[in-house]
Amino acid sequence: MAGKREEMIKLLEISNRELQKFISTLTEDERSAEGKIDAWSAKDRLAHVVYWDADLVAQISGQERDRPAEFEDFNEANAFVWNKHQETTWQEIEQLIDRTHDRFMVLLGELTEEQITDPEWYDWMNGRPLWRSITFGCFYHALQHLAELYAQRGNTAYANQLQENSAGLQMKLDDSDQWQGTVTYNLGCHYAITGQRELALANIRQGIELYPYLKEWAPQDSDVKLLHDDPEFLALFGD
Repeated sequence: MAGKREEMIKLLEISNRELQKFISTLTEDERSAEGKIDAWSAKDRLAHVVYWDADLVAQISGQERDRPAEFEDFNEANAFVWNKHQETTWQEIEQLIDRTHDRFMVLLGELTEEQITDPEWYDWMNGRPLWRSITFGCFYHALQHLAELYAQRGNTAYANQLQENSAGLQMKLDDSDQWQGTVTYNLGCHYAITGQRELALANIRQGIELYPYLKEWAPQDSDVKLLHDDPEFLALFGD
């Protein structure tokens, strides 16, 4: 059975391959499209993805991070990254993606299995193993944004394929109810974001059953706002 380090290498190779595949299909209109802070272009999304990949590499390596010490919430973080890359060109984004991926591969080759799996190794992980942060922050996060971009193009079938394959690979990493529930819930979020009500409800319901803590989060989760007034969704929370 492969160790977590080998699994992380595999996942990051997959996400990088999908990023490169998407970039190769961009039209000139998509490349030149200008986004807004609340309506991101393709460039905005990929700049966002690679920024957080590079940030995690810097944090693991103990290097200076290109960010304020802390963000108050994700809206502040998203606004910071969006503003930071407004003048960044597509060529620079592509170079940053390549450079960050190469750095991450080198870093994973240097880390031990214990560093990746020991939940107490990094104080800043707050009792969670590093592999979870890599999986969520660099693999799931990249494919989440790619799926949204494909769905915006009208290619919902490929968006679903990306997210369903992503969930399947994540589920193999940990059989705990907490992890399985979180992965299932996140798949439900994809379906909600892309307007697929029945699939969203089914996966969110299953995710909450596996990991009841999600009951506290789901009613305020902007990713599932499609369902916030839905009677079947509200029934999950009783009174």
